[in-house]
Amino acid sequence: MVGKRSSNIFVVTSITRIIFTFITSILFIAKFNIYEVCAHSFDHSINLRQNLETSCGDLTQARVRCDGGCTVLVNDLSSTYQSCDNYCQGHNRQCVGAWDEDDNSCTAKETFGCDFKFTLTPDALCRCSTELFPKENSDSTSSYVDLVVVKSSNTNKDSSGAISTFYHDILHKNSDFLNGNSNKNNFFPTAQPKCPRYQVSQTGYKQFSSPKGRPYDEISMIAVSKQTWSGQPVIWIANDKDENFVYASTLHTGKSLFRVELPYNVNNDIESMSIGPCNTDRTTSCLYVANIGNNPAQSCKGGSCNRGAALRSIFKFKEPDIHRHSGKVEASVAILPIDYMDISSPSERADAESFFVDFTGDKNNGKPGDLYIVTKWNKNKRKRLTRLFKYPVEFHENAKYGETSEVYSVQPTENSPLKKRTWTDADMSVDGSLIAIRDGRNVYFFTRSSSESVTEALKKKPCEYVYRTPKSKNYAQFEAVGFLPNKNAFAEISECKRSNYGDCDPHAYVIAYK
Repeated sequence: MVGKRSSNIFVVTSITRIIFTFITSILFIAKFNIYEVCAHSFDHSINLRQNLETSCGDLTQARVRCDGGCTVLVNDLSSTYQSCDNYCQGHNRQCVGAWDEDDNSCTAKETFGCDFKFTLTPDALCRCSTELFPKENSDSTSSYVDLVVVKSSNTNKDSSGAISTFYHDILHKNSDFLNGNSNKNNFFPTAQPKCPRYQVSQTGYKQFSSPKGRPYDEISMIAVSKQTWSGQPVIWIANDKDENFVYASTLHTGKSLFRVELPYNVNNDIESMSIGPCNTDRTTSCLYVANIGNNPAQSCKGGSCNRGAALRSIFKFKEPDIHRHSGKVEASVAILPIDYMDISSPSERADAESFFVDFTGDKNNGKPGDLYIVTKWNKNKRKRLTRLFKYPVEFHENAKYGETSEVYSVQPTENSPLKKRTWTDADMSVDGSLIAIRDGRNVYFFTRSSSESVTEALKKKPCEYVYRTPKSKNYAQFEAVGFLPNKNAFAEISECKRSNYGDCDPHAYVIAYK
């Protein structure tokens, strides 16, 4: 019995040793793989290190360094730089992306604006430009805004086929889209709609035209970019009528950075401009220049009419990176022809100056990238013909840049409050909760919730607060309005009086409100 028991003990002991050896081997292999992964993440990979040291080696506090340009998990960001904007600028670079990371990795969990302050989490993924801030006389002619690619399963392509980051470096990201859910186009207004209550300040900044460009005599449109130049906001402005350029300018110092050439036609009458998503998933920002002026059509009485141009158009192109251009830039423009021949249109032709882009969409079939035009029939008291017209994003998001699309008949909607004025411009806040629309003297505001379409929002009474532009001896009329991204403020700019043509540097005014 003793021998048999000893034999059994020996067998059990041997089996135990075999199992222990097997488990130890498994753990060693797993541990080796973990070390290998961590070595890559913490920049012990020779190839990755060489790549980063040549272009991004100056980035400090890098807990993890990621593939895809100068993307790093910044350690203790909340108590130092707080935002990726501050972090990148502190390293003489521009921020092009900010994310909350998933478990201290290179995987993006949620996207934020570059100026978002990370106060509730110590670390964040920041993507800085691979190039240092160029000198202001840079003659770089590279392409568009640096594209952000972070390790994530939902990398997207825009309509030109280029891989792009989410357009949400200026908006709050919808978690359904990040998680790849099918409801990816339903972003909706991200803020509780609130009316402005009163003006806090008004500050004017003189804008200086380039000696090589046309004088700023008839500036009648403005769009405020998310991009910055030397820490100050950048605006896009343009003269109306026969202009075929739009100009990038620093807001505070008024420096003309460069000009973008548009397709020219003797019948062009550009009247408005807006920045917004190029497509429904908002992967790219576009500039939309509305060639919608048509003065002879003001005399149309409704129904059949042959006064003025039968076709108008919208010029759509990707917003250029202001740090990569100088002089004259030839953009690849998608031309979107429009007419007013829809069966429900009150007249076959129309004059218009007001145009804006929907940033967020809504729960009533509104989508990011929907375009809106407010016509301005105004002769002989025929304001009853004023309408809000819609150009749905699905009819232009796949338009090919450098080509002309098929003619689209814009869809009219009923909006009784809009019939009381002759509208000259409009804009939507980037969170989708506020629409501004103006005439030559006043700016009116309409709130919009996630359950309201743009049409429904503009059917309501406007906010009680109305901004009234002060009269000026130097300027003829203020026709433009544009919200500043992520701020309770908007900008306006005016045409000069004819007596000052050729010698006019207009002020862009920023009005902050509570």
